[in-house]
Amino acid sequence: MRTHLRLLLPRLSLVTKDAPIAFAVINYRQQVQQEGEMPLALILQTFAHLPAVCLLAEGDAVTAELELPPLKKSQLHTAVRSRLQTMLLHPYEHYATSYLPQYPIYVHWALKKTLSPLLQQLHNAGIQRIQLIPITALPHPPSQSDQNGWKTQALPKLNLGFMLDSHAKTPAVWSWFKWPIYAACIGWASLILLNQKKTQQLQVTQQENALLVKHIFPNIPLVLNPLAQAKQALLQQQEHAQTTQNTPDLTKLLTQVNLFIPELSDQVRSMHYEKNQLQLVLIEPISQLLSTDDWQARQKEALLHHLKIEKDETDQAALWAAITPEATHE
Repeated sequence: MRTHLRLLLPRLSLVTKDAPIAFAVINYRQQVQQEGEMPLALILQTFAHLPAVCLLAEGDAVTAELELPPLKKSQLHTAVRSRLQTMLLHPYEHYATSYLPQYPIYVHWALKKTLSPLLQQLHNAGIQRIQLIPITALPHPPSQSDQNGWKTQALPKLNLGFMLDSHAKTPAVWSWFKWPIYAACIGWASLILLNQKKTQQLQVTQQENALLVKHIFPNIPLVLNPLAQAKQALLQQQEHAQTTQNTPDLTKLLTQVNLFIPELSDQVRSMHYEKNQLQLVLIEPISQLLSTDDWQARQKEALLHHLKIEKDETDQAALWAAITPEATHE
């Protein structure tokens, strides 16, 4: 067995912060490398790098011999559990049990709630390998004539350390998974914040468009689509002979722009009409709405219908539209 720490424990209810506990460091040759008595906390702090073997006092763990007929190993566990359940004061799950599959069968058990504080202290100290063995399970338990035999005699392959696997592996598993989980949470939070920012920007743009159209056309009760509703308002004004001198040209411009580039219907941030020219400032540049080939094709088609549409040289998000002179004379 590799070098390890052995603890000869008193009754666990008597273990206090300053109570001395006998210990021994045993090397791989089963020789005593270091021994003495110290408080448990100091022992664990000094030898946290070593596996620990804790010898439990009588009263904390119980040992009993079970009379069972010869059984296969696959049947032995069921038989031991069934016989043991008739001897226990609490449900079987409340106990840590261990035995060797050899006859005669000696079964050892202890209440989990009795062992939990000890195991928790060992785990908190960073000890990864823990073996809990009842002192009565040793081939030669300590006696008045032999007080040191527990230090070097061979240990049985028993362990009442029921919490060893869960407590030892949980920190390791968490250390592997916590960083991807943190990264996923941060990324998700970033996406939520970015989405909220984009939503706020879109709401601000829609409010600006609504206010602009409301200012120009105060009779529109509800602004949903600024470009379409502005065109509709102009048409209504024309029908009631309330348009200005420039209104027919603006109405025609809006109609034709909406006809040849319908993608602009919900992309207009603001518009300005002056000297028979309409400037449209878009939310996104036209290059993000139409490919170059599609844009050139729309320009050519519009020009055939006497509508000239060009990009603003000073503002990538702006367009200029105007009726060509031939259409004006018509």
